[in-house]
Amino acid sequence: QRRARSLPRRQDQVPEAAGPVRAQSADPDWSEDVARFAQRLVDVGITPGMGVAVSQGDRVVWAAGFGMADADARRRADETTYFYLASSTKALTATAVVLKAARGEIDLDAPIERYLPGLHFGPPLANTVTIADLLSMSDGIEAGGPVVTRTAYTGDFTPELLVELLSAYGPAENGTAFEYDNLPFNVLGLVLSPDDRD
Repeated sequence: QRRARSLPRRQDQVPEAAGPVRAQSADPDWSEDVARFAQRLVDVGITPGMGVAVSQGDRVVWAAGFGMADADARRRADETTYFYLASSTKALTATAVVLKAARGEIDLDAPIERYLPGLHFGPPLANTVTIADLLSMSDGIEAGGPVVTRTAYTGDFTPELLVELLSAYGPAENGTAFEYDNLPFNVLGLVLSPDDRD
């Protein structure tokens, strides 16, 4: 599917407002509030289109599309429209990790090898990279590489393959200085249990 395109700025060129499409049933009080808020974001031009889903446990209890999936083709977004999430997933992954830490299920100061026993970095990384280092992107692992390529661009991977590929990573050129990269959050995704990754 084509990505949503930016709507024109002039009011007379803006396609007809596209409200929520086929929203699944939910308690009308909160779902109507969510729908109004999402539609307002579209109406003021923050985004040409968006999808919203509310989940409870492992079940989606409400979903709807707002605005346009393709402004040029005047194709409306609905609850089945795919949107590219990109680095929004970093916040979701970090939230899951911190919630597990608050429940005592993950020690933020523990080396990642505790949670990925098949991972064996060579020196000088061995047993030094912690969960907190990954969260702050100050892990000291070289950036990019095959793990990022497979997770961000090809989708051709299994958790076992990623752990195997990580074993070949060396230290970053800038040591543990902050470096924005996908890799730390790829590793955190592996640390989470299979249920959390779904």
